Parts: sequence; structure tokens; C-alpha cells
Amino acid sequence: MNAREQNQHRPRRPAGGGGFTIIELLMSLLLVSMLLTAIALAMKASMDSYQHNHSAAAVNQASRSLALRMQREIRQAVAVDYTAAASKVVITPPTGASGLLDITYTYTLANKTLTYGLRYTDTNKNTTETLFNSSSEVLLSGFFVTRVPAQGLGPCTKVICTTYFTIDGQASPLVFTASPRRNQTY
Repeated sequence: MNAREQNQHRPRRPAGGGGFTIIELLMSLLLVSMLLTAIALAMKASMDSYQHNHSAAAVNQASRSLALRMQREIRQAVAVDYTAAASKVVITPPTGASGLLDITYTYTLANKTLTYGLRYTDTNKNTTETLFNSSSEVLLSGFFVTRVPAQGLGPCTKVICTTYFTIDGQASPLVFTASPRRNQTY
């Protein structure tokens, strides 16, 4: 009997008999689902990290902006008055052609709002702007100003401002100092 005759006498497999068994199919589905779960967890961790970094960058930008603005205004001030009970800082700028009388920062603890006000000789130009509130992307959870009297040789008083910005439930302090001009009054 030759090879051709031997192949003719062998029993033939039914059509489609060379596929996967149900066990092989279930195992492949299990492996694919484990792989997809791992990818989904990695994506979620990446998105959480992105959101945290975005929040940290927003806090950093907001705190730097506030610090630079207040430092500039205090350094140029003729007088700085802080009312601790009202969490209010009144900065008196040098007299000029603009007619600006004073700059006021007022922090309200109840609703965590910091407002910025400009008062002019012409009352129609007066403005008040909310810098931070409880619905802002960045939450200002504390605002304190301390004046340190002149020590040693210099007649200059130092103003220390401490703010607390909240990110992901944790308060991060920002402390900055500024000294008004030497001819200021208090």
C-alpha cells in the first residue's frame, strides 16, 4: 500500500475541528481581561497624577501672583495698616496723578474670600475684585499679616504675610515679606 492509499483509509476530521477548545478560549479571555485591567489602572493613575499636578500648578501660580502683587504694593507704600480682627490690610500708596487713596485686601474666613479694593478720590473709579473665594479653583484657607517693628539701625518695619492655600485637602503655607519705604508712617 502506498502513501496515497494510506491517506484514503484514515478517518477524516470533521470540518472546523482544528479550532480552539472552550478552555483555550476562556484562558485567552482571562489573559486579555487582566491585560486591559492593568492598562486601565495605569491610565487612572496617570490621570490622577495629571490632576494633582494641575492643581499644584494652579496653587503655585495663584500664590506667586498674590505675593508679587502685595510685595510690590507694600514696597511702594507710604503707610500699611493691618486690622487683625477684620483680616484687613490697607495700603496707602504715594500720592499721584491717578488719585488712588488706598488699596485694601480683606479676607473673610466664613466664606474663605479675599477681596481686593481700590479707593480713589473720584468715587466713580472705585473697584472691588474678588481674588479668591470658595468656588475658585484655588482655595485660600487662611490670611494673616504681621508687622515686625524696626530693630537695630534701620527705621524700617517689615510686613510678613502668611497665606494658606488648600490643595487636595491639605493647607500649604506661603510666607512672604516686604518692607515699605523708609519714610512710611504707621
